[in-house]
Amino acid sequence: GCCSNCGRVALKLLRCKGKCGGDASYCNKSCQKADWKMHKKICPVGGKSAQKLTFEMSHPPGHPFAELPNAAPVQAVRRMDAYGGSGMTLLYSDHLGIEPLMPYADLLFCCDDVEDTCEKAQWMGEGNHSYEAH
Repeated sequence: GCCSNCGRVALKLLRCKGKCGGDASYCNKSCQKADWKMHKKICPVGGKSAQKLTFEMSHPPGHPFAELPNAAPVQAVRRMDAYGGSGMTLLYSDHLGIEPLMPYADLLFCCDDVEDTCEKAQWMGEGNHSYEAH
C-alpha cells in the first residue's frame, strides 16, 4: 500500500480505525498526525458523521457516456500525486450495486459476454478503475 500522508510505498501500513472505515493508511504515527488536518474532513471525531464520499456523476453533453441511461456511480478518494501533493481522484464505485456499472464495463473493456461484463464491473466497483470526466 501507499501512505496517505507521505506517499511512501510499504507492505505494512497502519490503517485508520475511525469513521472513514480504514480509508487512510500510514507509515507511522507521525504521518497519521501530520495528515489529521486533511483526514478529519472525512473521518470526524465524536458524534459527527463522516462526509459522504460516494455519489453519481452525470456526464456533460458530448461525453462518450452521455447516452447511457444512468449516471456513473463513483467514489472520491484521496491520492498522492507524482509530486507528493495530496489530491482527490474519482473511482468507479459499487455503492449502488454492480448493475449500474455494467454498461461502463462493457464500453470500456469491449466485453465478450455477460459473464465477462459482470466480472469487469465487479473489478471496477472495487475501486480499481478511475473515472475520467472529460
